[in-house]
Amino acid sequence: MCVLILGQMGAEIFLARFSLLIVLAGLTVLFLGWSFFRAILFPWAFLVLMIPIPAIVFNQITFPAATAGVEGGQHYVAGGWACQSCGG
Repeated sequence: MCVLILGQMGAEIFLARFSLLIVLAGLTVLFLGWSFFRAILFPWAFLVLMIPIPAIVFNQITFPAATAGVEGGQHYVAGGWACQSCGG
């Protein structure tokens, strides 16, 4: 529940979504036991992976990849000659 409150206070949707799955797992263990949770662990993990990662993490991963792609494209188009990209 604390994770949900932190997610709502910080306007971070990732934490709010993840807290629902934590609560679901806890209720499953509480009412049905560990053996049942082990049986549904794969579908539960699949649900965890369906939550989109936060935008700040996504941008940290994709920006270097985009930069490398632009530099590789320039090198290919220029035929090995030095060139500079123009644009924002």
